[in-house]
Amino acid sequence: WMTRRKKALEAKQKAAAAKGKKKGPVVEEVPVDRHFAEGMEGAFRLWSDKWQLRDEGANFAQRYDAELVKQLVRPEVEESVRKTVKQRIEMELANLEEAFERDRNKGKKGKKGGKKGGKGKKGGKGKKGGKPKGPKEPKDIASKTVDQLFRDLIQKQLLQRHPKVHVSEYVGSFLFLGRAVEKLAEAAEKLPPPEEGATAPERPRWPDPSVSQLRQAVTESCIWPLGEQQIKDHWSSVRSVLLVGQQGSGKRMLANAIATETGANFFDLSPANTNGQYPGKKGPYEMIYAVLKLAKAYQPSVVWIGDVEGVFQSGKAKKGAKAAGDPPNRILKPLRELVEHKSDKKRLLSDTDRVLIIGASDRPYAAEKAKDYAAMVSFFKKVLYLPMPDYPSRYMLWKEALRRQGIPRPPADDVQTLARISENYTSGSIMRVVRRAITQRRVERLERKPFSLNELVGPLAKEAPVGSSDDKKMYEWYLKTLNLNSGEGDAPKKEAKKPAKKK
Repeated sequence: WMTRRKKALEAKQKAAAAKGKKKGPVVEEVPVDRHFAEGMEGAFRLWSDKWQLRDEGANFAQRYDAELVKQLVRPEVEESVRKTVKQRIEMELANLEEAFERDRNKGKKGKKGGKKGGKGKKGGKGKKGGKPKGPKEPKDIASKTVDQLFRDLIQKQLLQRHPKVHVSEYVGSFLFLGRAVEKLAEAAEKLPPPEEGATAPERPRWPDPSVSQLRQAVTESCIWPLGEQQIKDHWSSVRSVLLVGQQGSGKRMLANAIATETGANFFDLSPANTNGQYPGKKGPYEMIYAVLKLAKAYQPSVVWIGDVEGVFQSGKAKKGAKAAGDPPNRILKPLRELVEHKSDKKRLLSDTDRVLIIGASDRPYAAEKAKDYAAMVSFFKKVLYLPMPDYPSRYMLWKEALRRQGIPRPPADDVQTLARISENYTSGSIMRVVRRAITQRRVERLERKPFSLNELVGPLAKEAPVGSSDDKKMYEWYLKTLNLNSGEGDAPKKEAKKPAKKK
């Protein structure tokens, strides 16, 4: 019994010793940092959501995942779009409020004017109700905002997107012998008239403006004032320019180049484009007012009028012409009223507005009446004549056209031959011939079949050359605008005086 009791006591002592060892010294727990814990939880959540179940065994190059990139960028894009939409909505609401206030004020003024109209001979003209300042704005245009007008003109194709062309692409040479030819023309004018019965010798004609001079004139008179407000204010007051030349001489190209160089809007008021637009008696005035109002609001702007000789031809259209559409001259009266009215208050465009009206004509002599000619020359403050290309210009045109189509170094002898045989062809005809003959498939086969001159002779023969009589009419009309005598250009002046004597 004693031995058993002794063993029990030893066991109790051992158990107590073991228990004391387990308790040991008391250790205080350190609190975990909250930010660290949240970061760990966020990293663990990101890993478990995106990477725990993702198999990257095949992605050895470690390429990015497009879906993950979209998830990262989408919130920023949504925020920027939300801000933009909010700004647009606020602008639209402001425009609607302005239109609503304008309509409400007009209604009030109309009632007041009706009450005052019955009093005496004044007819409602009080201190407040005098003549309105500025040109009369049509009701349909006044009720629309500028943005609505912008959309309407785009739908009616009066506001168009123009091709991106630069002035440097109008290729041509400088007339180095221009001064010598000018002296010959001056000396020919001093010669005595031929005797009766004798044939008059052919006199040398005044030199045509070169392509480089045209580029300089377009740059100084059109591009600089249209692109910089200070130049428009202090140097140039040209508001309208008339481009005359044969069909294909580059009139539309220069207009597109002016709009491209200045970043201007391009409005088209050509008779072919305005046919059927804004019908009715008040339609032409509304159309011109809408175009000029929008051009003034979004400066710089270019207003293009092709075939402008039809606009300035007076008289009613013939019965056969009525079936073809609206008469071209229906826009003349509102155009002159809103652009060149004597009173500044009646004009919609001022001299400082960067709006350029460009007219183009390949038959300016079609305006035969003296008043039509005077109206056209007085409306356009500057006339630029685009002549037929001379030999150096044709050489440069053929070379540049072939280079653009993929033939960088054509044989010089072939280019000289082409320049010689294309004497009566315009620059547009030359460019069309090269585009039609040298296709992309032909350029790919140049290594197996080199370029030959004969490939362009056939397409050139299909183009219509300019007749000498048409070129002579154009040249004499241009000299008439400069008050110069061409030796044979006295007849147009006499014809222009006949209608004045009838009056």
